[in-house]
Amino acid sequence: MARVGTASVEAYREYFRGVEQALKSFNLSHGAELQRVAYEHFERARSLDPGFADAHLRAANYWVLELSPSRSDTGSSGQTARQSLRNYHERIALAIGNAKSEADHLRILATRAFVDLQLREARRLYEQYLEIRPNDDLAWGELGSVLHWLSEDAAAIALLDRWAAKAETDQVAATTYVNDAYRVVDPAQAANVSVELLQHWPNSSGLVYQVHRTLLWAGRYEEASRLAARYNTLVPGGNQLVTAREACAAGDRATVEKILEQLENDEPAKYSIIWILHNMLGNTAMETEVLRPLEQSGVPYQLADFLSYHKFDPRPFPALMAVLEREGVERPEPAVPPFRCPP
Repeated sequence: MARVGTASVEAYREYFRGVEQALKSFNLSHGAELQRVAYEHFERARSLDPGFADAHLRAANYWVLELSPSRSDTGSSGQTARQSLRNYHERIALAIGNAKSEADHLRILATRAFVDLQLREARRLYEQYLEIRPNDDLAWGELGSVLHWLSEDAAAIALLDRWAAKAETDQVAATTYVNDAYRVVDPAQAANVSVELLQHWPNSSGLVYQVHRTLLWAGRYEEASRLAARYNTLVPGGNQLVTAREACAAGDRATVEKILEQLENDEPAKYSIIWILHNMLGNTAMETEVLRPLEQSGVPYQLADFLSYHKFDPRPFPALMAVLEREGVERPEPAVPPFRCPP
């Protein structure tokens, strides 16, 4: 208990339950619900011990997730972006105020710098923190996101090697590797490693989903179709993006357009999925327009969240481009999915 920063047995129990639920959310199709359950445990933990800095941090990170429209496990709060940001700042301030060590302080400041889009500063703080606590996988994952947003591919590849070394016995490491690898290394290499890792957790719907995507980026369509069938067995009702990818790879534009039409009539808008579908269809102008509300939300982090995608083009968004120029980011041309639908 002392290691995580509380002397309260009850607060520690709530915190630990929250960590368990958050870890489970990585590999299940209902990750958003589990993230909400985890958050409620962290909220109880910080209520039981108001000096528990890491409980404040974990609760704050839930609100970062709610500001991350590219994530499949977001959207469980129903709060606006501005309210989510206020909730985040309230909790991150308490985390900073209750940090009990230099390492804790660095960790929390790194998170805040990231959300504030001070990307170079965030990288510096994460790296300084991880020199002190090199086994903090959550912080390594957050540093990986910073590196992707900075287009620091060499450093991102070095971090991938760390995940790969752990991935045969650590499902979170495997999931992180597969989620990130195809964006920064040769998709053929990423696919080879990902298929091997899937053998360790063949029934993880989250991992199957991600390996399916990687196989398509590598042009291995027959293998991807077999995985799509496995996914549909694991997740009754399937997944709209898995169906759309398969359709595009087969040259079936009409199916993808039908999925897109259904989603565009849904409330609330699923920005990430709609944007991905427009990207698959090659609807360049609509890719930009669907994300315009995020640019206008008053929370710059929301649109910046799409920098994790190497197929995202930030150039139509002046405010985001100003951040990238300030941070000295040299972003390459957007990648084009090899399985994009025919015109």
